[in-house]
Amino acid sequence: MPLEDAIEAYGQLNSPKELWVFENQYHQQRRLSNLGGLDNYEYIFDWLHAALTGKGLSKRHSRIAYIRENGDGPWGDCEWTPTVRRGQAYF
Repeated sequence: MPLEDAIEAYGQLNSPKELWVFENQYHQQRRLSNLGGLDNYEYIFDWLHAALTGKGLSKRHSRIAYIRENGDGPWGDCEWTPTVRRGQAYF
């Protein structure tokens, strides 16, 4: 989805939330170089488990991560402030 649409949807959530932006990826779900060649499903399930069981995430948890290609993944130091805000076009 376009980044500006993702930011808009993210801003509308009133629950624990994270937005993961993968560098140099389009919409691939498998064998991501950003995740050491792993699929993203395991990471998503871990995050959902923490969010739904209340273990490790506050109800106000809000984080945007820019996950670099060949970086340290979504649990690393990758917090990011997008260059656009809700309602602005990225390109």
